[in-house]
Amino acid sequence: MSKKFTLRLIIASFFCGSTLSNAQNLVQAGDFEGGLCTYPNPSNAMGPWFAPTTSTPDYLSSCNQNPSFSTPKNFNGYQVPRSGKAYYHLFVFAKNSKNSTQQREYISAPLTSSLKSGKKYCAEMYVNLANNSVLAIDEIGMLFTNGAPTCSGFSCLLSANPQVASPNGVPLQDTLNWVKVSGTFTATGGENTLTLGNFKTDLLTDTTRVKTGFGYSMYLIDDVSVRELPTASISGNTSICGGGSTVLTAGAGNLYTYAWSNGSISQSITVSPTITTTYSLVVSNGACANDTATVTVTVNPKPTASIAGNVIICAGSSTTLNASGGSSYSWSNGASTASISVSPTTTTAYTVNVSNGPCSDTATVTVSVNPMPVASITGNATICAGSATMLTANGGSGTFSYSWNNGSTSQSISVSPSATTTYTVLINAGSCNDTASFTVTVNALPSVILPLVSNICKGELVTLTASGNAASYSWSTGATGASISVSPTVTTTYTVSGTNGGCSSTAAITVILHSVSAAFTATPEKGPSALHVQFSNNSVNGVTYHWELGDGDTSNLFQPQHIYKNPGTYTIKLTVTNSYGCTDVYYSTVTVEDIPSLYVPNAFTPDGDGLNDLFAAKGVNIDPACFSMWIFDRWGNEIYRTGDLNEGWDGRAKDGKDIAQMDVYVWKISYRELDSLQPKKIIGHVSLIK
Repeated sequence: MSKKFTLRLIIASFFCGSTLSNAQNLVQAGDFEGGLCTYPNPSNAMGPWFAPTTSTPDYLSSCNQNPSFSTPKNFNGYQVPRSGKAYYHLFVFAKNSKNSTQQREYISAPLTSSLKSGKKYCAEMYVNLANNSVLAIDEIGMLFTNGAPTCSGFSCLLSANPQVASPNGVPLQDTLNWVKVSGTFTATGGENTLTLGNFKTDLLTDTTRVKTGFGYSMYLIDDVSVRELPTASISGNTSICGGGSTVLTAGAGNLYTYAWSNGSISQSITVSPTITTTYSLVVSNGACANDTATVTVTVNPKPTASIAGNVIICAGSSTTLNASGGSSYSWSNGASTASISVSPTTTTAYTVNVSNGPCSDTATVTVSVNPMPVASITGNATICAGSATMLTANGGSGTFSYSWNNGSTSQSISVSPSATTTYTVLINAGSCNDTASFTVTVNALPSVILPLVSNICKGELVTLTASGNAASYSWSTGATGASISVSPTVTTTYTVSGTNGGCSSTAAITVILHSVSAAFTATPEKGPSALHVQFSNNSVNGVTYHWELGDGDTSNLFQPQHIYKNPGTYTIKLTVTNSYGCTDVYYSTVTVEDIPSLYVPNAFTPDGDGLNDLFAAKGVNIDPACFSMWIFDRWGNEIYRTGDLNEGWDGRAKDGKDIAQMDVYVWKISYRELDSLQPKKIIGHVSLIK
């Protein structure tokens, strides 16, 4: 029908949650999209929706070219569809003196499938009070029936109790926002049609005036849905053992969302509680309500199996094995009691399964069967004092433990008694044991005596003799016998081993070689008669020295001097003796030459010691009136001159003012022999040595 004004409906949201696309909507075209876009706009312009009465609700869509029936602006004001581009407009109430009462409009639609008896469903729609409404009412409902309800006339009232309605007493007066009306209900079964509208009489309809004017109430309807509610259930093993886990699975299906009490949102969860724990599950289809289920997972303590008892027995014996840790027992030998008595003939493993409710544990023990030991001891029964011997206990075949009277628990022990001693061992194999004894006789070591040191001279032969009570002796040189003779070239230590009755002792002596070495030099080794010779002693390790100078003279000085007056060759002998009486001899020669008519030395030492301090020519048959001598340095400078045959150069230059440096100088001599009266000139070199 045409209206002179528009209404906007505000409906409070209550009871339901938000719609999710994964729950099936049983309402076809609940968003009112895809209807006819022509005017006049019949009430069934949005199939499958239709008017169940002769009233004419309005289908408003932005595709309609008539601005009065478009969206968001139309004859009733301005409102954007909640979704899409279309919504329905319903006249739900009128209160005035010009028209009859009970003025209503309804819209209906078939459901995609009939509702199931006893099943819960969630229904929801969004309403908005039209802008031009004067009155707001407190209830708009959703009625589910088997077939569409009918009545005729604009004032036709479908009086019924809708399964879902907005809260009674709360006016729906929001003209700006879409407000959700939702709720849950249990179907009686067979409902296949949904009808929307005001199902109360005028008398029961509570109204609120929102503006002045004629008393009409009109609402906009959008996004209608009906969904079956989930039924929560949990499956899985609810009795586990400590340390175990179980998988809990929600049974509502995969079109729902899940919220477990442990925070998981999966359909299945794996839990491993340490104590008995209750888990809750909330299943939602994303529509009006949820369903909840709980399950308690019982945690049974896991038994700890153990076996106690003697696990080492002798052949022919028995032992009792005691299992613990649970309430029932099952042994590998078929027994079902906690304790069993076994008599194995060989080493045997026994396993018990210990149960505690659904939980179990196993333990295994091996009973070793040992033969009765037959104790014996092997080892060296006779040893030398200070030596050791290994004693080994034997009990036969099997596994044994050992206990010696010296406290050792090893099978073998090393002993070094100082006197003859008896050793005892206890050999155990479980409760089986036997003992054995063994006496170790200790023989005394022979005495071997040697002096610690022997002192000899180079080349000397010494005899070393061992004494004591040894029956035989063996030396480090390879020789045998009590005595050996040695002549070492260096200090040497000799060892002797004396043996008596299988035992031996050793002794050592060090033969110290005390060497002495004689050596000397003569300066000069050659010269004219009245030759003054200085002897330099280069001997080593000497304490006394004896010189035989070759001309019959001797000296005991360390470094003597001697003048040889007559020409000839003299052999000098030096005998050196050390503190141990060892001697060494060294020989050398000195030659005294015949003096020619003139002899000139080749070196002198002007050091003021009274020996060889002057450089002078010596000669016979020389005319002293015809003698001259000049000394020149290496640059040809004259540094000394004399005409006296008996005068010598003392090593000074510049008329005796300076001492000449150590160097080789050139001399020139002019002389005449008395017998021949022939003048002669000679030139030579002299070394000045400091």
